[in-house]
Amino acid sequence: MTTKPKTLAELVQQRRAGINVGDTTTAAQKKARAAEAKRAEAEKREREERAREEQRQEEERRERERREDEERRERERREREKREEEEKKEKERREREEREKREEEERRAQERKKEEEKEEKRREEERKEKRRREEEEDRKREEERKKREQEWEERRKERERQEEEELKERQRQREEQEKRWEEEEKRREQERQAKKEERLREKENKRKQEAQKIEEEQRKFQESRNKANTNKRFDRKDILESEDFKQFSHWMKNGKKDDMDKVQELLFPDGCWD
Repeated sequence: MTTKPKTLAELVQQRRAGINVGDTTTAAQKKARAAEAKRAEAEKREREERAREEQRQEEERRERERREDEERRERERREREKREEEEKKEKERREREEREKREEEERRAQERKKEEEKEEKRREEERKEKRRREEEEDRKREEERKKREQEWEERRKERERQEEEELKERQRQREEQEKRWEEEEKRREQERQAKKEERLREKENKRKQEAQKIEEEQRKFQESRNKANTNKRFDRKDILESEDFKQFSHWMKNGKKDDMDKVQELLFPDGCWD
């Protein structure tokens, strides 16, 4: 036979395990083993399900990596073929230009040789004229260079001025944004503090209401006990079937240990069940 519970907490624990007072020890052990086997089976199913899910995710990851690797290799192959084709075309273009350039140089060399033989004096005049034009072009290029440098310097100064203004504007906007962030953070902190204080007030009010309810129930129960025969001892069956016990049962299941001890003291002042 199972032993009688010494406290209400033990009684509640046995009831939750499906063990009734009066069950044989073997029956209680069978119920406990059945409950343990059921829990172990549930844990096993959960582990198997988790393992299958992890395996599925791993297979999906491998398949995704395989597809990505194939796409990458295909993309690299197309890029390589395109690059080789462009290099081939570029090589052919350079060879053609070099060939045309050599042919043009040979033709010009032949013409130049004929002209030198026939008109040496004219070529000398042309060289002088050429030098004059080159000097004129050099002078113009130098003027253009100085002009470009001056324009570049002016643009550089203008760019630096604009960058400085943009930097100041960004600094101003950043300071305003930081100020807005600080104000927003202060507002959120105030809201959090207000919510925290409201929760504390609600918790305190609830605790006071529960305490008042407990005190009222204890007072009613004490009055009920005072009406009964003080010399009469309660046995376990009388207690379990009493209205007072039913009235307190739900509260005791959810109450704290200290509160349950107080109720037990009220129910069993002599500390006995029978």
